Amino acid sequence: KHCSFCHSIGALTEGVIPNLTWAEAEVHEAWNAIVLGGSRSRQGMISFADMLHVDQSQAIQAFIINEAHQAKGRRVEALAEGFKVAR
Repeated sequence: KHCSFCHSIGALTEGVIPNLTWAEAEVHEAWNAIVLGGSRSRQGMISFADMLHVDQSQAIQAFIINEAHQAKGRRVEALAEGFKVAR
């Protein structure tokens, strides 16, 4: 609900808003500082501490990680399918 305003449904945005499925390890290491602590407020990512609890923030992170793994699997399948067609 809160994330989709900027990051779209499924966190699959492209363009100026980061696609969270491509988040680097340092983003995940600082997840709660970003989401709850507002450590990236100067870049436009406000704190959601008044709307989310730590467990909710971590559940969102788990969702993003799961989406990233699924997207990676789809990309690998598409590449494999492309190689089959090319042969």
